[in-house]
Amino acid sequence: MTILREIVALGFIGVLGVAPCAAQANLDGSGLKQLTATREAELMVRTALGASRRRIITQLFAEALVLTAAGAGTALAALSWGLRRASVFVWSLQTQAPPFWYNDHLNPVTILYIAVLTLLAAIVTGVLPALRFTRGGVEAGGIGQEQHRVAG
Repeated sequence: MTILREIVALGFIGVLGVAPCAAQANLDGSGLKQLTATREAELMVRTALGASRRRIITQLFAEALVLTAAGAGTALAALSWGLRRASVFVWSLQTQAPPFWYNDHLNPVTILYIAVLTLLAAIVTGVLPALRFTRGGVEAGGIGQEQHRVAG
């Protein structure tokens, strides 16, 4: 019965870690295209007012970085809490105290890994759509590429 409790506790920690990642992953693929398409009018206005391609890409990257950093911070907080709770639970089942070297805190390498993945996710969700959106100029059909039909 105690092994079942441990499996359930570790599964709960895994779900806490996967949930923010799944929410962020929802922005890729077709969801990302729709997100960029809804901002097309705003980006067209910025371009008309003289914003450079670099400025638009920087803006979309900064927004994506804020969102992914918020998701990563939430995930790290949930994982830290879950790790401590699981540690208390597992060691309460044992008859002996944990060894002196046991540490239930997040490793700095893990935090660095999450930071690198956060940066990578911001690039994928912010820079790539911006590059696709600003690929050509207004004349080339890249910005403001809309289908207009003439009644006739």
